[in-house]
Amino acid sequence: MMQKILRILIKTIVGIFLFYLIAGFIIIPLVLYWAIGAQGTKFLKTPVHLRSVGFNPLILQFTMNGFEILDHQNQQMIGFDHLMVRVSFIDLLKKKYHVEAFELDGLKIN
Repeated sequence: MMQKILRILIKTIVGIFLFYLIAGFIIIPLVLYWAIGAQGTKFLKTPVHLRSVGFNPLILQFTMNGFEILDHQNQQMIGFDHLMVRVSFIDLLKKKYHVEAFELDGLKIN
């Protein structure tokens, strides 16, 4: 009886962890790619382009590549090549927001 409960508990924990990994590595980047591109264009009323979005749920790191906001003549107004933000997991458990690392490469402003 105890082994059965332990087996169910282990399967549940593994299932939750796999769901967390799938959500973090696949679902969140796809949703962010859509939200930043489509909703950014809708909100700003000017084209917003994005090459890629990534999220690593194991180290809580967000990356974005090839972001640009264009004017109505399709000339770049603002953009960057690479953005990376990493948040402290330990501080999140303490209900504090602490950015461990922030990188912004290739900033372009016209």
